[in-house]
Amino acid sequence: AKVGERAAELPGSVHSVDPCWHVMAADREELAVARAAAARDASAAPTRVADHFPLVLHECKEPAAKFFHCFTERGEQRHGADVNAGERALRQCADLMRDYDQCMLAALQRRREALDARFASK
Repeated sequence: AKVGERAAELPGSVHSVDPCWHVMAADREELAVARAAAARDASAAPTRVADHFPLVLHECKEPAAKFFHCFTERGEQRHGADVNAGERALRQCADLMRDYDQCMLAALQRRREALDARFASK
């Protein structure tokens, strides 16, 4: 077997487990610390956007703008192809995302109720 093939077979091999195996050792250590912190925070914040994302209704422009700005800024990829950038941004912007989601859900509910009332009267 070639060296690369054998390394991929070893448990815990950076080639088979770590998608950033090409990153320098110091950067891998920094990534490991960040991943450990993210794992601790994972239960505290959602890791996906709601189905209404990226829709913005007029009455939710302000909370949407705050969340989108945070998500864009914090979701910047580090170390090339950073597969955790989106999840990290969602965790860091969780409070702003909650405000955006609450506004959107309330606004959508009001619109549904208005449509229901309009069609029920016909």
